[in-house]
Amino acid sequence: MKRRIAAMFIVMLVLAVTMSMEVLGTTQINNSSQFFKWLGETGTPSYSVSGSYMANYGTYRDYGLIVYGSPLDIPGNELRDGEYRYLGYTFLESQYTNQLFPNDATFGNIPENWDYVNVSGAVESWESLEQSVQKPYMLYTRLIGHGATTLTAADIGIYKARVQSPATWVNTGSIYTYKSNGYYATFSVPPMGMGILTASMTPDTTTISLSPGTNGDRIHLNLTASVNKPKGEVSFIKVIFHLPSGDVVRFFHNTNSIDIVQEVFVQKPSTLPGNVVITATVVSESIFGDKLERNLSGTIEVVEGSSATPGPTPRPPASTPVPSVTPVPTPTPRPTPVIVPSPTPTPEPDEYLPFRDAMIWGDWNYWGDQVHRFLALEKIHVKVTFIGYVRNAVIRLSPQLESMEYTNSEGYTYYYSEDFFGYNVDFPEDSTVAPEYGAWGLPYAAWDYILPLCDETIGWDGSRKRPPYKMTITLNGRSGESQTVTIDDIDITGNTHELLHPQPLK
Repeated sequence: MKRRIAAMFIVMLVLAVTMSMEVLGTTQINNSSQFFKWLGETGTPSYSVSGSYMANYGTYRDYGLIVYGSPLDIPGNELRDGEYRYLGYTFLESQYTNQLFPNDATFGNIPENWDYVNVSGAVESWESLEQSVQKPYMLYTRLIGHGATTLTAADIGIYKARVQSPATWVNTGSIYTYKSNGYYATFSVPPMGMGILTASMTPDTTTISLSPGTNGDRIHLNLTASVNKPKGEVSFIKVIFHLPSGDVVRFFHNTNSIDIVQEVFVQKPSTLPGNVVITATVVSESIFGDKLERNLSGTIEVVEGSSATPGPTPRPPASTPVPSVTPVPTPTPRPTPVIVPSPTPTPEPDEYLPFRDAMIWGDWNYWGDQVHRFLALEKIHVKVTFIGYVRNAVIRLSPQLESMEYTNSEGYTYYYSEDFFGYNVDFPEDSTVAPEYGAWGLPYAAWDYILPLCDETIGWDGSRKRPPYKMTITLNGRSGESQTVTIDDIDITGNTHELLHPQPLK
């Protein structure tokens, strides 16, 4: 007897803390509101590619699959033994076959020996997957269904196996095939398995002593976090420190673990002795949109003393601070705004512009991924992801980085077009980009730019010469609403010509 494939959420909460911590558990998906909220948070589209069909919570609940529309949307859909032949539509709006629909016929041959034929849209469905991890997993993981034991999609071939929906850490995948005898067969691909986010936050002191007339003192929080997945599967780790002066957000890319220090000013409570509660949220997201989150909370005791306890010796952060976000005001501000789509097909996505992530990297990458430090004349790449409707993204830089001419200390003037690239870049016309949408990924806006010659902010010896440059990314909505992301730690050292060493022609 065939058994129903249910969604499996394996969420192991492993949280090591040395402060007195409060851990908030992960909410399970128990109703349509939670389902649509989860879709929004993971960047999974709530509607099919044309917007005609909405993701179906009931199908997800019963089958563990993300299907758009319902069986009733398929004209002439056959019902047999309580199962419909088609569950609805895929994101690309092909009919989504139901693996639990009774077989039209049974044959003595096992699936490994079936004669499969080419399927329309198969190749395109593989191109829509994340290519470095998700595609190999869907290709080489053993398929489930019809008695198969060793069969993989790679055995069938990408021209003969169409992806109906991809597997992620938490989602089951589905593969459609067609045989030369005129019958189709649907197989499932098990989830990869949810990652485990481990986090801890430790202050350098749990008690501070304030002398009379002192308003507070500074401490340092040591925060570590890691995900038990290869770093190639982790899109980012984000830490939000919820401080009295406002939230401080720090992003870390291309890593599955962080070890950072955050300075915090602990204000004097109204009465002494008293306690000050410090909280932080650690969020990690997979490259497929699966999200892990941990909430940390700890207490610092503040006592009165004859003299203040010497402040801790500052140590620099292990990683560079990241973009500060200026969110559009909302009735209930949240550290990380997300869309909660309506469970009815009447969303108004143009009202939301929730920024998710901003990345900058250079072609030379001379100082590694963890800093925004580049060479003049280096090509940089910008990618910002978000949830909701965005009309365009406008990228602006400090005036020195937008200037098309530069005069050095010796009085020589260099021109961006005449001396280097043969064209000028007009701001903001040339730095306004439309969003792009992947089939199963977050919408994003991307932009490339070759930096001009400009004054250094950090010398080759690491000495600070002037404040960092800035970049702003403004997301514009349909009705005039906007949200601005500021990246204020862009440093320039030298230029690419200093690292080029021409060799004589032999």
